[in-house]
Amino acid sequence: MNNKMVQLYGVGVGPGDPDLITVKGVKAIQSADIIAYHETKTQKSNALNIAKSWITDRAQLAPIRYPVTTEKSSYSNDYKELLNQFYNNTSHYLEGFLKDNKTVVVLAEGDPLFYSSFMYIYDMLGTKYKTEIIPGISSIFGAASIFQTPLAYKNQSFTVLSGVLNQRELSDRLNTTDAFAIIKLGRNLEKVRDAIKECGLIDRALYIERATMKEQKIMILSEVDCSQSPYFSLILIPGSANRSQDYYIVE
Repeated sequence: MNNKMVQLYGVGVGPGDPDLITVKGVKAIQSADIIAYHETKTQKSNALNIAKSWITDRAQLAPIRYPVTTEKSSYSNDYKELLNQFYNNTSHYLEGFLKDNKTVVVLAEGDPLFYSSFMYIYDMLGTKYKTEIIPGISSIFGAASIFQTPLAYKNQSFTVLSGVLNQRELSDRLNTTDAFAIIKLGRNLEKVRDAIKECGLIDRALYIERATMKEQKIMILSEVDCSQSPYFSLILIPGSANRSQDYYIVE
């Protein structure tokens, strides 16, 4: 591996509450020369907002702006090319700092290796520069702590679904596992809710927006205005405690 003394960090900043960043994550942020973070044309970086209390005055901010804001279940060739070019440009941009022996921290909401843009940066730079990945609490577990609900009992299966999937596929998946988290809602909420109703799971579904943040909001899923659901929202369908009684106990 080249440039072994150069450090690239992927730091998970957790689901929203700054107090949920790990001690190790805070130390990495405080020691960074460069703080990189993703944002869109219309929305400032949530990861930066979470971590801002720990960023030193000497650190240089390096915003990375997404070229698109809507994720799709099936990508056209033009869309794929746009994203590929974006991640190539991002990697070249960050590599410029790394070649100057700067310590670069890439902030990631939740965990850096769970539906995070940092994963694509790591794919391109992780084998070229010494990299450390500092895990963070995902929004799923942040939400579960707010609801104070166990997600899965004993040998129940737990599945994470993307709201970007089409309704038929969502329904098929919902019929095959014991417990679920459904993320990436936003404008996908209406079809997700329809799939949940179709599978008879609406009474078990828990809806939350901006879990652990100051703006956190818990609502009854059937009453949510689908046109107003933010990207930072998710649905939990916990495993049924009654089903946990079905399993034998080894004494």
